[in-house]
Amino acid sequence: MADVKLSDGREFDVDLMKMTFKEYQSILLPSQDDADGSEILGRCVGISGDELDNLPLPDYKRVVQAVVSKARQPVPDDDDEKN
Repeated sequence: MADVKLSDGREFDVDLMKMTFKEYQSILLPSQDDADGSEILGRCVGISGDELDNLPLPDYKRVVQAVVSKARQPVPDDDDEKN
């Protein structure tokens, strides 16, 4: 099952290996540049920052919620799925 499903039916898995710890910290800062934050979040689901920025607001929020939620989960064992 995908980590996030958009209103148009597209589904994405969140790949945390596409984001560094420093980038994760930066997206949580209010001073983070919007374009940089969108690029980082988009990379985690396999879309561009521009595409993320042009999603309907509820879909944008679904992506953000999925990335942050997955980042807060415990790290899986080596035998489990990666990410």
